[in-house]
Amino acid sequence: MSLALLCLGLFVGCNATTSPSATRVTPAPPAFKALVEGIAQSGEIGSGAEELKNEFDKLKQSDASKAESLQADFDALLNADGNPAKVKQLAGEFAKKL
Repeated sequence: MSLALLCLGLFVGCNATTSPSATRVTPAPPAFKALVEGIAQSGEIGSGAEELKNEFDKLKQSDASKAESLQADFDALLNADGNPAKVKQLAGEFAKKL
């Protein structure tokens, strides 16, 4: 009797169908995206560079792989400071990737 219950427990606990694991993409923090979109509108980074860096650091903590894939674009955006047309272009492209 106990052998039958053991076998029943094994078969009941086994499920042949498995659901595929979903890959979750963590969106960028809303404040970061809004900040980048604002920079894309104005074309100026200026004193907002520190805040921009802080928000990027938050992205690194919440989604390191996404931040890593955006690092070169982020650096290019910071380096474009002082060139409003370039900042607008790069910030617009960067915001779309967030």
